[in-house]
Amino acid sequence: MQASFDTTKSPDRGFTLVELLVVMLIAGVLLAGFTAFYLSQQRALRHHQIEVDLSQALRTALEQMSRELRSARKDVTRDFVANTGGAQPTFLAWTATEVQFELDANDDGDKTDAGEHRGFRLNGSSVEQYDDTTNTWVALAGFANGLTLTYLACDGTTATGADAIATVGISLTMQQSQPVGGLPVSRTETEQVRLRNVRCS
Repeated sequence: MQASFDTTKSPDRGFTLVELLVVMLIAGVLLAGFTAFYLSQQRALRHHQIEVDLSQALRTALEQMSRELRSARKDVTRDFVANTGGAQPTFLAWTATEVQFELDANDDGDKTDAGEHRGFRLNGSSVEQYDDTTNTWVALAGFANGLTLTYLACDGTTATGADAIATVGISLTMQQSQPVGGLPVSRTETEQVRLRNVRCS
């Protein structure tokens, strides 16, 4: 006599195809959710890192420009109000995107030594600094999106000549795109630089 077994009630039976598909579907949904969360966190971290790097580069460039421009009138023997004495006007070029100037950096009475011709300009997407030892422009900061220089007289109005400049306003904008998607990061800093040794009555 043959024994018969009811396989539908066996405790050792395996999963059905439908059960496996349901488990795979649930696991796929969970995995997709975790992946999306991980990628969004990575994007946020990268965005924050770009913001920090861009802010540091912007502040470094602005501080360098401010420090140099503050010394643009380092000529204690010249009366810039009366336009007498000392050397000739310190500003060689002064436009909205470029400034060049001379100064007596070593106090020897002239502006002909190395390092006494300085300047900054916007060139494409880079802010450049003038190097008078090689007579070339070298990059000071990349990712520049805009540089605006304004020149004010002692009374706060727009300066009409190089000798009238008492304050230089700097507005520098930098922008960097994110590597994968997302909006570009943009930062703008402004500063008013009062020139040294300017006599305002």
